[in-house]
Amino acid sequence: GGTKDNNVVWRGVESHNFAPFLDANPNAKPEERYKALGGVKLPGKNWFDARWGKWVKGNLDVECAAFDTPLYFADGAIIPTLPGVRKDNLKDLTDVEIHIFMSGGSSEITYIYDDGESLDYQKGKESSIRISTALSKGGKLKVETEQLSSGFGPLKNIRFFFYGELNDVQLNGKKVKSKREKVVWTGLPLVAESFA
Repeated sequence: GGTKDNNVVWRGVESHNFAPFLDANPNAKPEERYKALGGVKLPGKNWFDARWGKWVKGNLDVECAAFDTPLYFADGAIIPTLPGVRKDNLKDLTDVEIHIFMSGGSSEITYIYDDGESLDYQKGKESSIRISTALSKGGKLKVETEQLSSGFGPLKNIRFFFYGELNDVQLNGKKVKSKREKVVWTGLPLVAESFA
């Protein structure tokens, strides 16, 4: 996909948002160094718009304005992140936040973690945990975690964030309380239900 021509704004399925850039190729002619990509079409499922904190239906053409950063999570997405805002490259992959974007149904991921620096995972020094979620009518969320391997040890801390309305949360078969917390992905702060 795309084009080899210069100074073209490409719109369509193979583009993503609007990203102007300066071609750093030293062989590019000065008048051909400014390029961009623009627009995207979301497939036909539900998506969570992280700019505005709302669910939207798929088959949607997304365009953005200057200084706008569209960010969408597919329905059923479970996204592991490190807590806080990254200010350097230091990381502790045993301290994790799990962000759940669901409007219904079930989903699961396997989070694999190690020291994040060496190749010791090749010698079995990595751990993995399966995270399964199910959301039923009435805002009832069930989250199950299962340690699949522990060559690097257990998680030190795991917190969950759910984007939507919750009336009941069960974590590993036990009812837990959630609290509303602000989270920023892009644009405005969103409110998520957090629990541990």
